[in-house]
Amino acid sequence: METSTNIYNISDEISSDTASDIVYELAAIGVNSSSRGYHSTRPELISGFLKLPKSDLCKMWTHLETPVKVKYIDGNEDLFLEWLKDD
Repeated sequence: METSTNIYNISDEISSDTASDIVYELAAIGVNSSSRGYHSTRPELISGFLKLPKSDLCKMWTHLETPVKVKYIDGNEDLFLEWLKDD
């Protein structure tokens, strides 16, 4: 019996913008899961997330759950207060 292997590269089928959107959505899912979990690496993951550049965070913001968003705002209180003052 002959076995053949077909490798399908999804990146050939989607645009780089769509691929980027997928990556950010998957990252948001991971952050959401980590924030609810009790795994020993949870604090490290959340700490790393809070240090992400705002440009990266912006791309996944709509996919983040409210408790994660609150953690980000709490962790960046100075930026949030400056934003409020600008109004």
